[in-house]
Amino acid sequence: MNYIAKDMSLAPSGHAKIEWVKNFMPVMSAIDKEFSQSKPFAGQKIAISLHVEAKTAYMAEVFQHA
Repeated sequence: MNYIAKDMSLAPSGHAKIEWVKNFMPVMSAIDKEFSQSKPFAGQKIAISLHVEAKTAYMAEVFQHA
């Protein structure tokens, strides 16, 4: 996949924020575990055009696993 990012030096900080969210959102983590196994969106495309905070980025990862 091709990605366009204005400043890739910010990526480590962003990943750290997403990891923090994963540790403090147990409901989303439970959904991730369930969706990773059941694959409810298999064969579907999900598009997310913008995220402005780590919680939304984690939700995008959950959808990716699903």
